[in-house]
Amino acid sequence: METLINSYRNRLERTKTNFVRYLMPQINWDDRLFAVVGARGTGKTTLLLQYIKQNLDPAKAFYMSLDDLFFTTNRLVNVVRKLWQEGVTHFFIDEVHKYPYETWAQELKNIPIQGICVKLFSTTN
Repeated sequence: METLINSYRNRLERTKTNFVRYLMPQINWDDRLFAVVGARGTGKTTLLLQYIKQNLDPAKAFYMSLDDLFFTTNRLVNVVRKLWQEGVTHFFIDEVHKYPYETWAQELKNIPIQGICVKLFSTTN
């Protein structure tokens, strides 16, 4: 889990905000769950990281990419549960389509009803 946390912190630190993606004001960031869909390399990840950097306390937000090797042996729902217990309230989930388990849609759908009050944001190609 430590490598996942360090990856988030490093990505956030390297994210520049001098140019903000055009979609930023068009998204209803108050929705409980939404997806940003688009072609590879169009700025979906940057959009999420810029939003965190400009609008949230980084300690209450968490970005993770589901193509990380961490997820070959760990489940998304368990990561969210553990981080929620540590105070994270906003989860930004990238590369959803690369999650190694076929249950990703069910896991995403069930996270908010398992007593965890979170906002889930995901991206996919």
